Amino acid sequence: MTNQPSFIPTNHSQSALSPQRLLLIWLTAAVLIFTSGCSLYDTKVQLDSIQKTLSQLTGEIVNKSGVSGPVYAVLLEELDLQIGWREEVLTDQEGRYALSTLTGKFYVGAFIDANSDGKYQQDEPAAIVQDDNGLPLRYDITEQSQHSVPTLVVSSRLNKAYGRDVVDITGAPYANIGKPISLNDPVFAEANLSMGMWKPLDFLEQVGGGLFFLEPYSKTKTPIIFVHGINGAPTNFTDIVAGLDRNKFQPWVLYYPSGLRLDIVSDYLINAVARLEADYHFKEFHVVAHSMGGLVTRSFVKKYASKKRPAQLSLVVTINSPLHGMESAAMGVKTSPIIVPSWIDVAADSAFVKDLHVWKWPANIPYQLIFSYGGGDGSDGVVPLDSQLSYSLQREAQRIYGFNDGHVTALSNKDLIETLNSILQKNN
Repeated sequence: MTNQPSFIPTNHSQSALSPQRLLLIWLTAAVLIFTSGCSLYDTKVQLDSIQKTLSQLTGEIVNKSGVSGPVYAVLLEELDLQIGWREEVLTDQEGRYALSTLTGKFYVGAFIDANSDGKYQQDEPAAIVQDDNGLPLRYDITEQSQHSVPTLVVSSRLNKAYGRDVVDITGAPYANIGKPISLNDPVFAEANLSMGMWKPLDFLEQVGGGLFFLEPYSKTKTPIIFVHGINGAPTNFTDIVAGLDRNKFQPWVLYYPSGLRLDIVSDYLINAVARLEADYHFKEFHVVAHSMGGLVTRSFVKKYASKKRPAQLSLVVTINSPLHGMESAAMGVKTSPIIVPSWIDVAADSAFVKDLHVWKWPANIPYQLIFSYGGGDGSDGVVPLDSQLSYSLQREAQRIYGFNDGHVTALSNKDLIETLNSILQKNN
């Protein structure tokens, strides 16, 4: 969440207008602002298509190849004359995985990353889920659905030829993993932030996003991944990045369309970090997240902690994050004529939020919590304190820091930046 319209600030004081009425006014205004230069119909069609077709394939992979290494599940898409390599996902320690996708015709495969480079080579053990006739089992996805994929056993190299070439269609977000960029780059323009919220599929096609570097990689510096919130961008962290000790830390920035379901974003971050681990062999890294980015990060930590990885996640800091969701998002899901998919996850008492709090934060991953209360209404002007600062969060955090500032302006607060730098130095 940023100083651009996100969710209506929660106001616990009396008002002439009900919260529901205020929310509808804001939603209408936000839609009209964004759609002044594009089609309202196109926006609704795109967001509805995500809601109605987003599907998941889940299963388990068993490694009987005799070769050790990370185990990846692979989503392959049937094209006209080729097979497209859509995505690879690192399995957890039990070999389980979840692949998310929209409409299309898909196959599920797996490979053992014998040399731990995060990429598949033909001499590595691999397999593809097959039907009863020994042919690749195709999943035709036309609407929202859940698919339980048969257990896939990887025992040898994939030596069957199925008649079509495999081409890389992972897209710009994967091509941009580790790509150097400046925070002044036009890719972070305000128009792109709105596109990411209201037209996330257009954002992926036209802007891409990714996990970028802000300087060339250095093996002597600890990476810090910065995760923005809804309608936000890495530029929200400009002042914090400027204040970093660049002799000790290297900033990496996640840039994603904030209208997407949050599991998709955290899955991408898992895969991006795995690829960078394979490329650079760094031993530790930190994550600093703002607003909705805190929910993305909590989801990431839950998944990362379930996987055996070479790097240690040695610090997580959340700033002004709605970690217990937003009532205003829940009202938006119930009443808005256009529903942004990420609202469903940010909504208070959503299945996504509940799942993140049933899970217990790992004792070996230090967590520090920063909150703001400058809204004057029991919030930072956007996120209420009971979502930023529940008792369960207070028990999880090693330390808690509060600032009398606003939801986004806090990111430029000199005392906050000094405090964050102190936290980083003590955990380095």
